[in-house]
Amino acid sequence: MYEILEETQTEQQSQESVNADFIVLLPAGEKLFGKKTYELNLLGASMQNWVARACLKKPIVAEEKDSDNLLSSVRPLLKDAEFTVVLYSDTPLVTAKGIREVLDYASAQNLSVMRLSRGWVLKTEYAKEIETIYASRTYDNISSELFVVNSIESFEKAQNILKRRIVRFHEQAGAVIVDPANTYIEAGVSIEPGAVVEPFVKLEGETTIGANSKICSNSVVSSSSIDEMVIVKNSCNIVGSCIKDNAIVGNNCCILNKSLVGEESIVAAGTLLDGSTTNKNCNIGESCHLKNTLLANNVILGDGVRCFGTQLADVKIGSGANIGEGSSIFAGAHIKQDATVPAGTMVKGQ
Repeated sequence: MYEILEETQTEQQSQESVNADFIVLLPAGEKLFGKKTYELNLLGASMQNWVARACLKKPIVAEEKDSDNLLSSVRPLLKDAEFTVVLYSDTPLVTAKGIREVLDYASAQNLSVMRLSRGWVLKTEYAKEIETIYASRTYDNISSELFVVNSIESFEKAQNILKRRIVRFHEQAGAVIVDPANTYIEAGVSIEPGAVVEPFVKLEGETTIGANSKICSNSVVSSSSIDEMVIVKNSCNIVGSCIKDNAIVGNNCCILNKSLVGEESIVAAGTLLDGSTTNKNCNIGESCHLKNTLLANNVILGDGVRCFGTQLADVKIGSGANIGEGSSIFAGAHIKQDATVPAGTMVKGQ
């Protein structure tokens, strides 16, 4: 996961850095796309979150009281660290590396106040005593990181930069991103070494892709867990679900609502799993529709099988059962272990 790994790294590195507290100010009145800028979603995280994750420890987040009087906003928030770094929520490109550079410079130069292109570094005790802030020096070396997002154009630019950073992070960790320019990966996604992500894939939310798995073109995986050696073929939609080791999901499948595909199972093209579980080594035919259905191990479903379970009356199919193509199984029905259901059969619920 890009975000969590970055936080872990900065926390470790901060132990060797200058003693500092962090304040992230939310500028009053700034809006874009009808929302406050700090609430805008950038690749799965708010702009406020992107700034907070760059801080070397958890920041204080507060609304800016007066844009012309910094002290009115920050003085009530000052603690006891040697320095206080004041950042703004509209600079989502800032990085932990940049912050460490700023702090090291302020410390080496023994500065009481240092202005950034967007933000400040203050000696905390000094800021508690003064009435007006005057900065004799501005540190511009990280001005590109303090790029302000306050328009559609700047939002798109920041999104493209963050997109490249995320892709580069996963590539450096051993993932294979076939076409970075046409792949969308959000901040909360974790990709293990050896995994392959093909073009036009979207990986969203708190998603994990296991080692040596493959997500094929035009698929969307959202807030889901893909284990090791899994193949998700073209144009699939996997939302809030789990695909276990060595499973194969065919083209144009939808796996939704806490569904689970068991180890070494095969789900053929065009199938829908909605709130359903297939255990180990199941074989699901093409264009099946499973709603609130539980399959035990080694179940075989022919093409076009329909299972119409509900949350109150699910469908259960015992291990080793073989359900013929085109069969329909209704809510509450329980198919016994090793049973054979002929093609086209309608099985009523209990």
